[in-house]
Amino acid sequence: MISTSMMYQMQSNSIGSANEKWLTSGLKLSTMKRVVNPSDDALAASQAVRIKQSLGLGEQYQTARNFANSNIALSENVIQNVNGVLAEIKVTIVNAGNTTISDEDRLTLSSQLEGLKEELLGLANTRDGLGNFIFSGFKTDIPPFVKDDVTGVVTYQGGDTAMTQKVNPTRELAVSYLGSDIFEGLPANPVLEPDDTPSGMGGVFDTLDKAIAALKVPLDSGTQADRDAFTAAMDSANRGIQNASSNASRVQTDMGLSMRELTNLDDLGAQENLNGQERLSDMVDLDPVKGISEYMLNLNSLQASYQTFMDMKGLSLFNLAR
Repeated sequence: MISTSMMYQMQSNSIGSANEKWLTSGLKLSTMKRVVNPSDDALAASQAVRIKQSLGLGEQYQTARNFANSNIALSENVIQNVNGVLAEIKVTIVNAGNTTISDEDRLTLSSQLEGLKEELLGLANTRDGLGNFIFSGFKTDIPPFVKDDVTGVVTYQGGDTAMTQKVNPTRELAVSYLGSDIFEGLPANPVLEPDDTPSGMGGVFDTLDKAIAALKVPLDSGTQADRDAFTAAMDSANRGIQNASSNASRVQTDMGLSMRELTNLDDLGAQENLNGQERLSDMVDLDPVKGISEYMLNLNSLQASYQTFMDMKGLSLFNLAR
């Protein structure tokens, strides 16, 4: 025979169970999550953890791509200005190659080239927003190029390795460019000197120094041999600047290709993120209709348990016996 106390205990347990189900369904409804605790669905919870880890990694790669794009965009803007300065230098050298102008005019043009050289040196030693030199490779704390105060010769002292950044699980991309490659490199098909060696092999600053030195040699009272030597020097400088310009354009093209690749990777990353979010939603998110239905069902069950308990309080073993 079941005692009154046992009946009360059983009904109390029933109320407790119904209340727990009601609270759980309420929590799920308020968070719109089907899986709140791992015990709700162990498999879904485990898969959700892996998806979240994948999404987090995707966000890290997105941050890396933003960093890479910012660096390359700054470098590309500088190279665009470099090409502008090189175009001015080329025009100045062509004008200076006229042997009919006076020594004074040539000195004026040499001063113009010296000014353009300083402008080019400033661009070569560009810093980013954090004060790092962008063309020094990993040696970001020192200027890539330094000019001797006495001779005026510019030498490269930056690093020999460009910085790279992993921008997705399978791609590591260069995010910096070496000053030595930009200002001392040669294009794939360089213009050659009469002896078939590439013109401007010493770099753009060396080419400028030679042109400036040639312009400072007086010709008004010089011999034909002096004039021929001057013409040869200016022609060589012109070829050297042409190679420097072609090389800078090559580097700028490489930068543009890298930025386009980053854009494509951004699009791919965005799609992967969307797919991941959808998979995560399928795993743990709550269907609103089902959530409300479950909540109301559990609420009705709880109310029914309370009502049964209240009805039992009006009974006694004596009343049951009768």
